Amino acid sequence: MINSGFFNAVKQSDGTYDRSYNARNINEFLKGLISADGIFLNVDDMFVVEAGSGMNVIVKKGKAMVHHYWAINDADEPLSINSSHVTLNRWTAIVLRLNIIDRAISLLSIDGEPAVEPIKPELIRNETEYDLCLAYIYVSNGITELTQSVIEDTRGYDYECGFIHGLIEQIDTTTLFKQYTKAFANFYTANTHTFENWLTNLTNDLNCTVYFQRRAQVLTTTEKIRRVEITLDNFVYGDIVYVYLNGLKLIEIENYNIRKLLDENDNVEKYYVVFDFDVLKDQTIEIVCLKPQIGFAPVVEDPESIEIDDNNNSENNNNTSNGNGPDDNSGDIEELFDIDDDITNEYP
Repeated sequence: MINSGFFNAVKQSDGTYDRSYNARNINEFLKGLISADGIFLNVDDMFVVEAGSGMNVIVKKGKAMVHHYWAINDADEPLSINSSHVTLNRWTAIVLRLNIIDRAISLLSIDGEPAVEPIKPELIRNETEYDLCLAYIYVSNGITELTQSVIEDTRGYDYECGFIHGLIEQIDTTTLFKQYTKAFANFYTANTHTFENWLTNLTNDLNCTVYFQRRAQVLTTTEKIRRVEITLDNFVYGDIVYVYLNGLKLIEIENYNIRKLLDENDNVEKYYVVFDFDVLKDQTIEIVCLKPQIGFAPVVEDPESIEIDDNNNSENNNNTSNGNGPDDNSGDIEELFDIDDDITNEYP
């Protein structure tokens, strides 16, 4: 059967019209022109889910399409999460639910089954109800307050939700993202092996010890930002840098870049971490810088040839404790790192 429209209605002799249209006809017309599901990019705060006080979350403003029906949130919407289990953990989903019978789209929380190793709750998608998942929240046993670190943002996942950034329906990027993740894992493994070989050859040839000096810069945002100045002492371009947002490690180039920009206030060029997205208020940013240090290992004499002199030995101990000994790494060295775990692909 072919349906068509829209056409002007003709008034009949009894006062009625020969045709009428409803919301479903409009939504059918929009299919293929506007994506059926997703959050509109660059509209307010794009329905991001943030931790509130206690067991509450805040769903920020935004615009969405749920199965060809639109929803607009024009104010921050608080949502209460059920209390945690005493001994078990669970996942809770924050969803936009379309209900055809009620003719409404609502914000809801859906609890999964409590378990030691819980699974995420299933989304409802049938002829009368349809869910878009904005986030999953890991509710561990006994907690009384949620933090941003337990909220998994799923707006960028095409199956759970997805973004709308154009009129024409967009390509599913989920497969591409999985391919990128696998490629990165292979790249990480290969470069870790190359680095380990390089480091082993270096330390064997020079008879030295390699350690890494760690410096960290931690701050909490007071407003929405796109860049952070690097204020670490003696930082130079080329230092090993890791950037964390709320404890999650970001990927350079994909999520941020290190750039030298002109400070308009001081008229001096400074180094910044420039993000590829807006970092919202009350987010924790940590910038970690590692500087490789090379020190020659002390020569160990034959124990049988060493004459022990209590006075000299005492004097040597005092010298070492004051920073004059060959193994002294005090001062501004904050931490020694295990090479295999912390250094990946910064060296050829």
